[in-house]
Amino acid sequence: MGRGWQIAAEHFVERYGLIVMIALGESIIAIGIGAGSKLDTGTLVAVVLGVVLVSALWWLYFDVAAIFGRTRLVEASGLERARLARDSYGYLHLPLVAGIVLLAFGIESTLHQVREPLLVVSAVALCGGTALYLIGHITFLFRATRYVFRRRTIGAVVLLALIPAALVLPALAFDMPGAPPFGEMFFGALALLQAGLVVPLPSGGGGIEVAFLSGFAGDFPPAKMVIVLLLWRFYTTILLTVLGVYLLVRTHGGQAAKELFTVGWFKRRS
Repeated sequence: MGRGWQIAAEHFVERYGLIVMIALGESIIAIGIGAGSKLDTGTLVAVVLGVVLVSALWWLYFDVAAIFGRTRLVEASGLERARLARDSYGYLHLPLVAGIVLLAFGIESTLHQVREPLLVVSAVALCGGTALYLIGHITFLFRATRYVFRRRTIGAVVLLALIPAALVLPALAFDMPGAPPFGEMFFGALALLQAGLVVPLPSGGGGIEVAFLSGFAGDFPPAKMVIVLLLWRFYTTILLTVLGVYLLVRTHGGQAAKELFTVGWFKRRS
């Protein structure tokens, strides 16, 4: 295969990059169509989140995956280059583009029901489409580099696991009647992340901390791993806990914070 083909690597990669760019651009158009002309606060927040999501997908491809793919294709030659172009771009870009198309449909349909649980089709398109896009990245990068990108793999698994939750939870809780202020929702959710840090494991660390070390520490030189871990502990354990306690005191008073702190530490007097 490919003995009679001469592939210009730079031009070949650019053409496929334009296909991905067009698909992402259609996602932006889908956001505008889904939002419509009558915009309220909740819809505006959903639109901003949709644009941020599409921008993140653009960054994942053009600032990371495309560079690895282009470098590998330029380094290859002859029959190896032809086969790499066929597999990485001819085949493995199909799930990547299909994921963008599904995501665009999911975002558009979600914008019609931001305060209601998603329908099955919308939930599968929104979460499953993004997961399919990441799976396309994983397979494309593995074919080019023979390396499994762990963060993309974890992200795809988490997105697939979120599909059942999307069927019962509102698409956007912000600005709903009876919903707490945005600041309390945001920092309260971040404070809840600390639960995993205090779960004891055989290694002596918390669950999230061990996950961090397994997934990210290997990306840093050994001399910087200790510094990165200390920064991780500061931002997750200290900073977010302080913010969570501040919001708790501000919302429910100091007595509620004291009672929450003493749960499990002191026995109640009979």
